[in-house]
Amino acid sequence: MKINKKALLLGTMAFVLVAASGMVSAYASGSSGTKKAKVQTITEGVCIGSVDVGGMTKEEAKKAVDAYVDSIKDTSFSLKGANGSFDATAQEMSVSADTDAAADEALSVCHEGSLIDRFVESEELKKGNVAVKMYLSVDKQKTANMIYDKSDALNIKAVNNSLQRNGDSFDFVPGQEGKEVDVVKSVYAINDFLQNSWDGSANEIELVTNTVQPRGSKEELSKIKDNLGGFSTDFSSSAAGRAANVKNACSLINGSVIYPGEQFSVYEAISPITTDNGYQIAGAYENGQVVDSVGGGVCQVATTLYNAVIRAELEIVQRYNHSMIVNYVKPSDDAAIAGTYKDLKFKNNLNNPDIAVVESSPSMCTEWRRDRQTGKFHSGVRRFPRRIRLRSLSLMQVSRLAISTLSSLRTRDLQQGSGRRSQSMVQCRVMRYSTTASTSHHQKS
Repeated sequence: MKINKKALLLGTMAFVLVAASGMVSAYASGSSGTKKAKVQTITEGVCIGSVDVGGMTKEEAKKAVDAYVDSIKDTSFSLKGANGSFDATAQEMSVSADTDAAADEALSVCHEGSLIDRFVESEELKKGNVAVKMYLSVDKQKTANMIYDKSDALNIKAVNNSLQRNGDSFDFVPGQEGKEVDVVKSVYAINDFLQNSWDGSANEIELVTNTVQPRGSKEELSKIKDNLGGFSTDFSSSAAGRAANVKNACSLINGSVIYPGEQFSVYEAISPITTDNGYQIAGAYENGQVVDSVGGGVCQVATTLYNAVIRAELEIVQRYNHSMIVNYVKPSDDAAIAGTYKDLKFKNNLNNPDIAVVESSPSMCTEWRRDRQTGKFHSGVRRFPRRIRLRSLSLMQVSRLAISTLSSLRTRDLQQGSGRRSQSMVQCRVMRYSTTASTSHHQKS
């Protein structure tokens, strides 16, 4: 049978017009008179996240989502940085949901959009539930503060480039890159995880990290030259344990770089003061008495550094005296180290930075002895206690402040009886670098 295409097209258009007219009439009828419209409910099978809200009104759906958020407040999330992680609950991060946006999106399923969109959504519902986003998020400021407070445990600290004494010159010691949590980006990463990835069970969240390059280039740190000043202390009479502690403290200070505006803590540099960190038992002051303590003797390194720093005219931030008089400096010239409550801290407050250098070496010294029968002198090799040389240096145009431990030992012979012996000293000097003849007020002869 032949189909009249024109008649068919006209018939279809008439059907559409009648249907549309019916919809308009129904709307007008519901909007007039009592003005009571049917409350719209969410299509059956629609979920907000994992919460089934099918058949609910918008307000009912919002209450259901709020109840769910309240039920997960004790859920713990592992926030992972480059060097570690910490746990935080949903309540601690003040996790909440945008219930208005979630309920509106749920209502729109099969109710809004083009005919094609509604058809596709209805077909999806036939296969199973359709889930829309719950729009979970954390309190940004609260979570950012939490990550910042934990950042030391999350980060890998960069090791700055440094210097090592080699004879009369310095060798460049390359540092290592670090990893640092980007607090702001990490907060957004947490929100993105909650909105798009969290399935209610996998609770580990990777925080965003940035690479931190070591500071101080080879060219910058190679320009260390002139002396500014100096100081020295004698520890020839130190027992083996005390001498070992002095050497160990120097080695731990070695290579630290302090930039303009930054401050240096001796305790932070040499801690923990434990046997595992290379320290031995030696005499130390405690409540006006001499007691055996791990790390006894490190105060002499701090004292020597303190006297060099004040001669370099750097800012002393914190310094404490001992509970008793020490024998290697005059009264009030000492600097005590005792846990975290007695420390030596100084700040690089110069426009042109200084570098403080601590030197220590278990060098072999030559001792001369005279044969009483022949009257001749013979040399013999003997190990003497270590000597520390402390220097504070500056890069006038590079803006760097560093502390390095060097490896040289100088001895001075003392006439004593029929021979001579070497004396162990802690010696400090302040040094300076400039590309031109300097007129800085830090010049010292």
